[in-house]
Amino acid sequence: MKTFTYAICVLLLSLGAQCRAQDWVSMMQNPNVNVHDVQEAFYKWYATNGKDAKANSSKGEDAQVELFKRWENFMVPRTYPSGNRPDMVQLAADLEKYKKGTRSTQGTTANWTYVGNDSVPVNGGGDGRVDRLRFFPGSSTTMYACTPSGGLWKSINGGSSWATNTDNLGDLAISDIAFDPYNPKVMYIGTGDNDNPGSGTPTTIGVLKSTDGGNTWNATGLKYSLTYSGQYYMVVNQLLINPDSSNILWAATSFGLWKSADSGVTWKNILNQNIKSLEFEPSHSSVMYAGNFSGQFYRSTNAGKTFTQIVTGLPASGAARVSIGVSPADSNRVYVLMDNSNSGDFYGMYMSTDRGQTFALQSSPSIGSPNILGYDNGGADTSGFG
Repeated sequence: MKTFTYAICVLLLSLGAQCRAQDWVSMMQNPNVNVHDVQEAFYKWYATNGKDAKANSSKGEDAQVELFKRWENFMVPRTYPSGNRPDMVQLAADLEKYKKGTRSTQGTTANWTYVGNDSVPVNGGGDGRVDRLRFFPGSSTTMYACTPSGGLWKSINGGSSWATNTDNLGDLAISDIAFDPYNPKVMYIGTGDNDNPGSGTPTTIGVLKSTDGGNTWNATGLKYSLTYSGQYYMVVNQLLINPDSSNILWAATSFGLWKSADSGVTWKNILNQNIKSLEFEPSHSSVMYAGNFSGQFYRSTNAGKTFTQIVTGLPASGAARVSIGVSPADSNRVYVLMDNSNSGDFYGMYMSTDRGQTFALQSSPSIGSPNILGYDNGGADTSGFG
């Protein structure tokens, strides 16, 4: 009787796990369901039911994982960066069109042309840096250059000519610019020299906002005067707007990771650290990554309410400035670039294939890798990575 009762319990557990698995299984079979959503559903299910499913598998192995991984391995490389699955009928038609030679890119090579200033200004020298270039949303010819000593510059012709109207700002050190994805004329700029704070260039007066496409700028709730911040104190390193809710703005600064939920009016300090780099997981704004100036990488799965330090595969000591890179081509991959805390040289490049949960070293001087950064002054400039 006990044996019969035990068998019934095992059967019920197995059926229960299978029933709960039907959510992600049915999602896999539906071509209209986003691939990223299927992945999220599976891993959420497996975190709770994976052990039971494996123990009750008649094959003696994790059949559910095998089923999902085969599907994932086939589907992910064939989807759009957004995770939307392609129209197979249209793909077949495009293939036939390509075979007939009506659309071929074979034999083409990259064509690069220099744009910008051809001469170094008198006594300008090292102050002619450009920290970031950002394109205006929806345009391939309108771009902005953030400079650490010369303000914000704008080009409307793909870089052939540039102009600025920020000479009257209280701070000419511009570290980053962010655009409201739903109304790009609403723009934010971070101030301060994010690549070389404390070197004599002005630091921050906080985050400024424009509602007229950059013609005029006003202080947000995260503001500091030059008198208060001084030359060697604080810097805004990066700005990031939530792609799904543009009233949520993030500022990675030397005085903490700050969040505004009301378009910059008020701010809350989320991490009291010197945050260098911040990114959303592509297509999933609830997952965020943050890196600081002390060689530490953090991950959030609740839209930035809390962050957890990730240590698996990353150095425990010896690293400094962290820069993060993500790509919509594969949201599972996260790249981390680190400086050497002692010398400022290149320390290592790390890659995660499980959405930033574990990492593996890809390149570093210690494993004899080539100089992937190309610096010539003994220092690794990771400011533009990601």
